[in-house]
Amino acid sequence: MEKGHFGTDAGVQEETRSYIKARVDLAKAERQAQQMLLRQQYISAKDLQDQLLRRLASEFRGHGLASVAENEDRLKAALALILVRSPNLLTQVEKECAAKFSFVREADPLPGYVDSPEPLVASHRNVYGVFPADLNPWELEFAKLLDNDTSGTVLWWHRNPPRKKYSVAIVRPDGGRFFPDFVVGVKGRTLARDGILLVETKYAIGNPDSQIKAVIEHKEYGKALMIHWKDWNDPKNRLPMTVRYDPTKDKNELDAVFRCKAMPTY
Repeated sequence: MEKGHFGTDAGVQEETRSYIKARVDLAKAERQAQQMLLRQQYISAKDLQDQLLRRLASEFRGHGLASVAENEDRLKAALALILVRSPNLLTQVEKECAAKFSFVREADPLPGYVDSPEPLVASHRNVYGVFPADLNPWELEFAKLLDNDTSGTVLWWHRNPPRKKYSVAIVRPDGGRFFPDFVVGVKGRTLARDGILLVETKYAIGNPDSQIKAVIEHKEYGKALMIHWKDWNDPKNRLPMTVRYDPTKDKNELDAVFRCKAMPTY
């Protein structure tokens, strides 16, 4: 019998019963489970394992299986089998805990002007009417896509600076903050407050930091859409691709070509 204690989104339904016939390499399962515990960045692997073992022992006792609860080897083996069978469980729980204990606070109003020692290129849809000077090449190319949207989907866009009192941030599992590159007003987007979509352009999508940014969510604006430029060094063939996290593989993967008109669905 399986009973979820982290909510149904964690991959285990509230209560289900399964019958599995399989040969299990227990030593291999325990090695894999240990690697999963070590991948959690914001809590000691030992502390996490100890907490999970205590909770698991309590569940065994509650179901009349005190003999398992009191046997450390059997208890560790049971935990290993649970983690290996549900490989995305810890990542999902980490995300849900970060969301549960975060709260939304209004940022300060945006400054009324942009101060630049050099003339800035005019923009059709930027909230200040210019392309900011601090955009890197990947960000600038994406900003041009937003600015040149002909579908009427992009209402406005704003370069979201990091660590300002007026910046939009998403809380990370460690309590730190993630500042997506862009805040975009999207016509017809009903998935978030005020139709806002957060966007992050990313070169390296496979590192742990990028995986975290692909799954954590703002309470009102949702996940930040991650964009990767495929074939960046070939200007004629480069493509903006959306990135999604695949929990079955525990990795980020390129998903589909980005289209402005599809933004209401992201």
